[in-house]
Amino acid sequence: MCWGFNMKWIMLCWVLMANQSWGFDPMAPPGYQQPKSVNAPASKSKQSKPKYVLRQIVIREDRKSAVINGYVMNEGGYIKGARVTRISANEVVLQLANKQKILRLKPDIARIRQ
Repeated sequence: MCWGFNMKWIMLCWVLMANQSWGFDPMAPPGYQQPKSVNAPASKSKQSKPKYVLRQIVIREDRKSAVINGYVMNEGGYIKGARVTRISANEVVLQLANKQKILRLKPDIARIRQ
């Protein structure tokens, strides 16, 4: 009798832990979004464009890097389907299909130069 009662609690806890609606994951990397539920319908009517947020630019003698959406990117690298074509002191140029997107540092975000 006692074993059956404990087994019910174990199964209940397992079902609750398997549920993805518990919310925020504190160990997730910056910019990570939890995948939508398997049962949620996908909205095809509104296609959201990828968002790119430039946080920092680091320029060294041998390499130029930029932090975009929390990832360190070098010239020639790819992020969300866009190629990083040029990194300068204040901006990063991305190539998306046949279009260019220019990301500029905002004044309130610190720049790092070494």
